[in-house]
Amino acid sequence: MKDLLPETEIQTTAKEFELVYQDHHRMVYANIRQIVGDTVLAQDILQDVFAACWEQLTLNRKINCIVSWLYAVSYNMSVQIMKKRAADTIILVDNYRNYENQFAESKVDNDLQLKRLHQINEAVERLSPRRKQVFRLNKVDGKPVEIIARELNTTSSTIKEYLKQSMRMVREQVLHW
Repeated sequence: MKDLLPETEIQTTAKEFELVYQDHHRMVYANIRQIVGDTVLAQDILQDVFAACWEQLTLNRKINCIVSWLYAVSYNMSVQIMKKRAADTIILVDNYRNYENQFAESKVDNDLQLKRLHQINEAVERLSPRRKQVFRLNKVDGKPVEIIARELNTTSSTIKEYLKQSMRMVREQVLHW
């Protein structure tokens, strides 16, 4: 790793950085906001992008095309965060029963988790009556597929298909919020 810039060059770098920020932060923010859809999250990512830019400049690394670099870094950071959120949402949907019980028992006041749980409940309500019934019997009541099939007088493969479709539909709806 290269050494940091000498003290006299840091002032010049700070001025260059300020100009880069003034010239490009609105466009980079708009790019991020379009990807993540959340103002606060977009502002956090914007800060991270420009922190990375500052690091590059203070380490005396040349950035050939600052606009391309800013967009590439902002895009990659945004997509990485959205992938993590998607994975977190999938885990939340897959473990619906555990999360619902956790909130009921511990009265945890975690706004994001409660919001996601609410989104899942709304998505479940949009399912067809039969899919909703199968989803709740399995994910809320914890009943195995075979027992649900017997109770509903159908095959296990039908119940598995209902669950697969329900999970896909709930995930898709929650990911689009």
